[in-house]
Order: sequence, then structure tokens, then C-alpha cells
Amino acid sequence: MTFDICSIIYNFLDFGCKHKFRLINRSHLKLKIKDFINIKHEHTMKINDTILKNYSDVTDLKLSTKVTSINHLTNLTRLILTERSNMESSCFNKCTKITNLKLDRCYCIEDINFLTNLTELCVVNEKGVL
Repeated sequence: MTFDICSIIYNFLDFGCKHKFRLINRSHLKLKIKDFINIKHEHTMKINDTILKNYSDVTDLKLSTKVTSINHLTNLTRLILTERSNMESSCFNKCTKITNLKLDRCYCIEDINFLTNLTELCVVNEKGVL
């Protein structure tokens, strides 16, 4: 298979299959996992700083665990933070390409003025969506 066909197939795989595909096909390590939102909950709960350092091309991210900083993810366009993430604004203030932000009972965020490209904001608290 050529690289083009592999990349097309790769884009249709879920997170677990993408990871396995890269492990099996060492010649296709150039293929990047960019979507960390549409993954199984069991994988989401394992995301930490060390893992994210290996995936610098991430464009979509959901954090349900404590990660101290995602400032190195400069290609990030979609971010979902939950109450368990405990992420503060300063932990992602260099991710200025974010266009879609969802805060799910995440009360540590005080300022998002640096998100100049933001087009969609969803804030959820105990009473529902604001």
C-alpha cells in the first residue's frame, strides 16, 4: 500500500486502532493521532503529561484527568475540560488556535481573553448549560 492509501484508512480508525496500526506498521510512524476527543473513556482516563508530550500534533482534546499543562499543544483547536481536570487558564494560554471550548463544571478557569479565535463556548454547571 502507498502512504496515501494508508493515511486515508488511518483517518477512519478509532483511537485504539490508530495506536495499534502505528505499532504494527513502523514505516507509517509519520501518521499522527490528532483527535483525543473521540476515544474510549478508558483511554481518556489514562491521559497524562507524559503521554501528551508524545502527541504534539493533537488538534482535539478532552481532559478528564489531572494534566498540569498543555501549552505545547499549539495546534489545538477544540478543547473539552471536565471538573476532574483541574486545569487553570495559565495551563493552556499558549493554545491560541482554540476555536471550540467546552467547560464542564470546571471552575478553575478565570480568564479566556487570550482565545482570540474562539467561535464556540459551552459552559456547563450543576444547573445545566449556561
